Amino acid sequence: MSKKSTSNVLYYKQANKSSLVDMQVKLSDTLTFSPDLLIGSGVAAFGVPGAGKTNVGALLLEQLGKFYIPMAVFDVEHEYTSLPNVLPRCIIATPQNCPTGKMILDHGLQVVFDLQAWPDPETQAELICTTIAGMMQWADERPTSERVPAVIFVDEASYWLPERRGTYLEKETFKLLLDTFGQLGSRGRKRGLTPILLNQRISTLSKSILGYIQCYILMKQSLDTDLERYLEYIHGDLTARQIKTRVAAFKMGRAIVKLPDGRQITTTFHERTSEHVSHTPTVESAMNKYAAMPFDASMFQPTPPYPTVTVTAKKRVTVTTTKLCLTGMVAKRVRQAYAENPNITPAKLAQKARCPKTQSAQWLKQMKLENGN
Repeated sequence: MSKKSTSNVLYYKQANKSSLVDMQVKLSDTLTFSPDLLIGSGVAAFGVPGAGKTNVGALLLEQLGKFYIPMAVFDVEHEYTSLPNVLPRCIIATPQNCPTGKMILDHGLQVVFDLQAWPDPETQAELICTTIAGMMQWADERPTSERVPAVIFVDEASYWLPERRGTYLEKETFKLLLDTFGQLGSRGRKRGLTPILLNQRISTLSKSILGYIQCYILMKQSLDTDLERYLEYIHGDLTARQIKTRVAAFKMGRAIVKLPDGRQITTTFHERTSEHVSHTPTVESAMNKYAAMPFDASMFQPTPPYPTVTVTAKKRVTVTTTKLCLTGMVAKRVRQAYAENPNITPAKLAQKARCPKTQSAQWLKQMKLENGN
């Protein structure tokens, strides 16, 4: 990935009208354009882990944010919590300090929502939808001349907008997400609201939402399913096989970019200015943490009673209904979920406690026995 040119934090922090004469988004040595090109268009970036997708997302936010564009950044993995060190009006939102969508546009806020601070996917999804609805309402209440552009940024977008609903989302929540982003795609352009969606695979993101996107950033892919989908957006003189081979061999930060004005550019993105605080753990970190730590295997032996396993004549393994040994973090989450709602269903327990669905019914039965229900 090429080194980003002369950007520094002071440029963003001390920016004023005189320093913003050069109204250009600069993403690489060969990719520079007016920020208005993206406003209302919608952007989607795809790439396998390690392709540089998160860097591109942060770079887009930095480049658009320097123009004081309000933002709602929904951060799943603490990838963007360093943006307040770079952007001029950026804050971190938590359940205790959470601006509404209308407040974001009233005060020109650039808000990074630390989604891990919210308790579960249902609550997180509700936050995303209500924030976008508030921003849409703010724009609806104003004449066109008083509206301002804004960015709605979602990483790991297929978690919220999958082609097929995951079991971690209720049907009503999934429908609300699709309706919200559908409204954003169909009505957001005239209101200046710009969705930016990042995802590892293009094939897992809802096609109905992709239909509203006009700018595509296509980074390295390895599966033929995703490479085939890429071909729908790439034009040129190369054969399909040549395009697939080239994209599969992309280095980190390399991408084919299809812009809203029809241009197609293959480029290598600059590095972000803000610190990348979330990294994949290395082998060295495990050695540093555990190599000198005392170890006594007897401290970690399971305690009875154990599930009794028997083999029937048909050689099928069956587990008798005995009391399960609930220990560790799983037990803590199971008991907390049950304490919050004694009438919780096995499926909901598995979701909230992050425990296997195959065992949640047995754990729920045990919790009822322990509590005399």
